[in-house]
Amino acid sequence: MFRRIFDTFCRGAIRRGAGSASRKYLQSAKRTVWLLSRKNDHQRFAEALIVSAGQYSGMTIVGGPVEATGRLHYIDGCTSSILVPPPVCGDPCLNFLHLPANTAQTMHTHPTLRVGLILSGNGQCETAHGMLDFQAGTAFVIPPGADHSFQSQTENMRIVIYHPDSDSGPTHTDHTMLNRTYVNGRTAKFMTALHRHDGE
Repeated sequence: MFRRIFDTFCRGAIRRGAGSASRKYLQSAKRTVWLLSRKNDHQRFAEALIVSAGQYSGMTIVGGPVEATGRLHYIDGCTSSILVPPPVCGDPCLNFLHLPANTAQTMHTHPTLRVGLILSGNGQCETAHGMLDFQAGTAFVIPPGADHSFQSQTENMRIVIYHPDSDSGPTHTDHTMLNRTYVNGRTAKFMTALHRHDGE
């Protein structure tokens, strides 16, 4: 059964109640977070995480299982991969984060919210309000600007994280199809007179 989750990150991980601060923020941002959960020993574990953004239509992308580690270097020995890239720079994206066992990230923040799900492993998240326990199935919301540090324990920790925006990706004047199109031996990237679409 689907259960709506609007949880305040700094007050703890998924709980039976919903934090009003996160609920207000997510509603104002026109984003909805749903958690498909099951009960186990009076705790809730996520089996699926669905995030929708108002006024945004994403692409249909189907992939295989998430890899064991990421393909890109990240902070403090962690790695990441882009699971669902932004179709256009600035659009939402879905990322994968891998923490090797016994890793403690440097305390950091993000300018926009993050919604995540622990795929496997165990660990904690340090916040200004204390430590939160993470295990496979834990879902969380990090408000914009909240200090946090993921810390793995005896196992690698694998996390899927939704970003509502991006600062890299294709643009209308810089993308692979355009850049690799040549006219008289020159890339069309710089031929701005050709950069038009219907109605222009």
